[in-house]
Formats: sequence, C-alpha cells, structure tokens
Amino acid sequence: MPPQVTYSLTERAGELVVILDQLNDLAQRWYGDSPSCGAPQAQPEALEEATVLLQGHF
Repeated sequence: MPPQVTYSLTERAGELVVILDQLNDLAQRWYGDSPSCGAPQAQPEALEEATVLLQGHF
C-alpha cells in the first residue's frame, strides 16, 4: 500500500484564493456558461482517454 500524502496550499497561495474567486466571478458575469469565450472545449472521448491514462499513474 502506498503511503498517504496530504497536500495543502502555502499561506501565500491561500491569499490568492480570494483573488481567483473574484476573477471567476467576473468571468461568469462576462461569459456565463457559454463555451464561446475562446477556450477550446474538450471532447468527451478525450476526457475519458485522459482519465484512463492518469489512472495508470496513481
């Protein structure tokens, strides 16, 4: 059995959470759930393949 590892943010990184939440709120106001914001959308097949690949590494 592999050892249990727990990750957490540093204090400095924790300070960024508020800013990132604000950026997310702004993006939601500007673009909502619209996929047309310019970011490419992943295809379901690609997501399934990535999941399978990742499962082999953990």
